[in-house]
Amino acid sequence: MSRKRIQELDLLRTVAIIMVVFVHAITRAIEVHQTNGGLTENMETALLTLRLFATFGTPIFVFLTEFLLSYSYQEGLPSGFFKKRIKYILLPYVSMGVLYAFVMTYEGGGTMNLAGFFQFFRNFAINLTIGFYRHGYFIILVFQFYLLHYFLHSRLKNMNVKTLLGASLTINVAYHLIFHGIQKAGVPYSEELVTIFTWGTAPAWIFYFTCGYVLGRKQEAFHALLDRLDRWVIPFVALSGGFLALMNFSGLLTENSSKRFDMIFFTAAMFLMLYRFARKKEYSLRFTEFISRYSFGIYLLHMFYLFVITEFMIGRTLYLTPVASLTVLTVGSTVLSIATTDFLSQFSWSAYVIGRMEKKKPQPAGEQRKELRLHRERTNLTEY
Repeated sequence: MSRKRIQELDLLRTVAIIMVVFVHAITRAIEVHQTNGGLTENMETALLTLRLFATFGTPIFVFLTEFLLSYSYQEGLPSGFFKKRIKYILLPYVSMGVLYAFVMTYEGGGTMNLAGFFQFFRNFAINLTIGFYRHGYFIILVFQFYLLHYFLHSRLKNMNVKTLLGASLTINVAYHLIFHGIQKAGVPYSEELVTIFTWGTAPAWIFYFTCGYVLGRKQEAFHALLDRLDRWVIPFVALSGGFLALMNFSGLLTENSSKRFDMIFFTAAMFLMLYRFARKKEYSLRFTEFISRYSFGIYLLHMFYLFVITEFMIGRTLYLTPVASLTVLTVGSTVLSIATTDFLSQFSWSAYVIGRMEKKKPQPAGEQRKELRLHRERTNLTEY
């Protein structure tokens, strides 16, 4: 049976995908200005710090994957579930593996000869194995979550919530600390080991899985808990953010990515804050629904357009500050990804390249206001 749509998740998904693009745009902006000049040491430090705090976007997406599974399929996954995901998620993963193999070959100096041909297939094999380019590991992780949900659902639903969350948090933190130790110790091939075993493997994200599972099944209890803890949400954001900054600037944990144990606490805090905001504040439902519908296409394509825009910027006198370049990269790659997704979605085969996007008829302004009012009434939060 179809369940009521949770509109709060549109805001979460919108913020998450914007953060994912923003993080990768920062990397490209630094690359542009390291080449073209105009990047001071202080500016680079500021951009990298901003990048670190924005990396909560990917963990939010990971969490939402299991949250929606748990909420939508309370009694287990339906017949045909995996067939649809293979068609509309796994096949686009393969398609993007081809696209980004070309990008990686170009960036690696590959040419149109036999060596370039073998380099392309090597890159394609890497993309299929550990995730295309720098962000495809997410889809590998999603399918692991599907399998975990399928095999463990009947056991997890009977487990004590505190035990489940406590155990998974301990495993997640310990897992990251072990691989951080391997990296610090200079173990041979440590960089490769960290990439393979902390990017797209379930243990590195297991707390997000169990949180999504529990909150998806226990919506009413979660809302009641959030109301009780309302005044502690912002302090939790401040404390977890302060801990993240302390670990980073002290040099104890310097990896600038979401694959760090302290990011678990900051992501949890940001999730609570955003969910709280979604329930209490007026915001554009039309905008969040729009971005949410295109989020998968943005995720798949934004790195390609960041590559294209960066190639155009490097070596040219554009009179842009690093902040201006960052804005161009973020907005440009997002808009171009949306435009490409919208154009391709007109063709029946596009679902196997960019995934299936549900088209929604434009909603009259009056209907949108009515929907917002009903949304606020449902949450019993007519005033903030």
